[in-house]
Amino acid sequence: MQRIKVSDLRPGARFSAPLFGLDGEVILLAYQEIDPVTLRALRGAGVDVLCLCEAPEDAMKLRTGVQHDAVSVADLEPGKRLDCNLYSDNGRILLAAGQRVQQGHLDLFERRNIRYIFRYHSEDSVTARRFRELLRQYTVEQLLEDPGESVLGINRYGSPSIAANWGTLRPNEREPAQIIEAHKVHVERLKTVAGALQVLRQEGRLDIPVFHDLARDIVEDTAVDRLLLLALAGNALHEEYLADHCLGVAIFSVVIAAMAGYAPENLLDIGLGALLHDIGMTALPEEILRQPGPLNPMQREHVQRHPEEGFRILNDLTGLDRHVHAMVFQSHERYEGQGYPRGRRQKLIHEYARILAIADTYQALITPRPYRGGALPLKAMETLLDLTKQRYFDPILMKVFFTAMGLFPVGSWVRLNTGFVARVVQPGGGDYTRPLVSIVFDREGKHLERPILLDLSSCRKTRIKEPVDDEEVGLDIAAGFHSNGPILPGLRPEKQEETERWLVPDELMDWSASFQGSLADIRLIDVIQLLDLAQKNGILIVNGPGKEGRIYFDGGAMVRAEIGDVKDEDAVFSMLGFDNGNFSFVQKSVAVPRTVKMTNTSLLLEALRRHDESARSGG
Repeated sequence: MQRIKVSDLRPGARFSAPLFGLDGEVILLAYQEIDPVTLRALRGAGVDVLCLCEAPEDAMKLRTGVQHDAVSVADLEPGKRLDCNLYSDNGRILLAAGQRVQQGHLDLFERRNIRYIFRYHSEDSVTARRFRELLRQYTVEQLLEDPGESVLGINRYGSPSIAANWGTLRPNEREPAQIIEAHKVHVERLKTVAGALQVLRQEGRLDIPVFHDLARDIVEDTAVDRLLLLALAGNALHEEYLADHCLGVAIFSVVIAAMAGYAPENLLDIGLGALLHDIGMTALPEEILRQPGPLNPMQREHVQRHPEEGFRILNDLTGLDRHVHAMVFQSHERYEGQGYPRGRRQKLIHEYARILAIADTYQALITPRPYRGGALPLKAMETLLDLTKQRYFDPILMKVFFTAMGLFPVGSWVRLNTGFVARVVQPGGGDYTRPLVSIVFDREGKHLERPILLDLSSCRKTRIKEPVDDEEVGLDIAAGFHSNGPILPGLRPEKQEETERWLVPDELMDWSASFQGSLADIRLIDVIQLLDLAQKNGILIVNGPGKEGRIYFDGGAMVRAEIGDVKDEDAVFSMLGFDNGNFSFVQKSVAVPRTVKMTNTSLLLEALRRHDESARSGG
């Protein structure tokens, strides 16, 4: 344990472990940058010395010496109301005084291996309380006054950003059960936010630990699979608009901040501030919140007071970083002073609030309201880009968001110039107009048995023609986000030379006019689907156990098939039953009469029906 004199501290200093007061209370969190406001509050509270506890046992020893109790989580009783705050070992309030212990809290502690939490005999240190009061007061002054420059320091250089090594799962790496579970979790979070906001509206009590937990969960999920999280955030799922909006804004804000290089501890505060940014709306009359049309000038003026109302709510609470206060108060400030409540410009707007402004506007645009429908994601992104040109948003942060989402945002539906309908599952690398998509519908609007991944950045002619409305597609949130279907050439690192050309009519593949493969590597049904998608002309030769069959393609359609004495549809059904063997395709013009009557889609669906029927009967 190291003792540090406050008089030796300088603005910009930061430490890798929490700084405690001599009474064992956490004064500054790990990696929290010391700025002029913090130094002023420390001196005003009479704090002369801080203790740097780099090892958990040092903090435990300090707290034991000044009569802190370590409370065993096993001794907490569900339903019991607390008479004091309970803290984690790094000083975060886990459960607030007056709050009832819920079974969900105990389950969360168990999942995170938290066995002990702490309380102080006098409930709170006078010195620590005075420091927090002064810090809040000086922060308020900083936000409400008009200083020449911002003095609320931010450290984004603590722990490494999660963006340096975060997970990016492709659809072929997700199981359907994972998508279903992620969707259930997202819906439960929406219900949690809606419930907490309802308690605030009816009882005037804000359950901060609930929002702390949600912010932590969002950061953790972002590190694992941000793309799926972005898709979930882009869909309005809850009838309570405010809950849907706050959760979506939190997800978008955390992703922007992570890509901008903020450390995980910053992301927690950003996620928390985004979840709370509209709590002032709970003070508005219900008739304004549920008005079926645009607001009149008087109502709009009333709504524009909500950042100050939310700021007032937070000022009555402890355990919040003051940067969260700044986010809530400045959530509607805009880059060149076009916002409210103070019309601040550029660096006088907190960095976190500048991130929030982008996420808040995008989420508001894509979410339906009683008086208008939600904008298509492409249109919403185009609106943000236009507003950025008008200097409403920080251009650097807007570029980060654009990189994270792409021109066609993750989760949105698009129609390709070849007629197929696909879902955007990953932004394009250098070309924002050519993302990774998952093809779900063929040209006839038929749902493919299994989605097919296509990297548009490896295509010369295949491109996105137009966006498609979610309601037109009519599929659930998971559609296109899981796939055990084929991955088109260009996605396999071991075959980079096989640039994808499948979807370009009349264009040769980079393989050769003739190519071949094993049925052990790719199913025949997938080969047929791909030839259909590519509108190929030629002959597919299929070799099974002791048999050879041929399928003739004209413009991707099967026009004739034969295997021994069996012809056409029955011949295709027979070849689809091969468990092993090989195939080869010779690309050439086909001049044979059409004897196959069924369309490719109908034929393949019938084959699958027969297969399922045979499996059920044991045949």
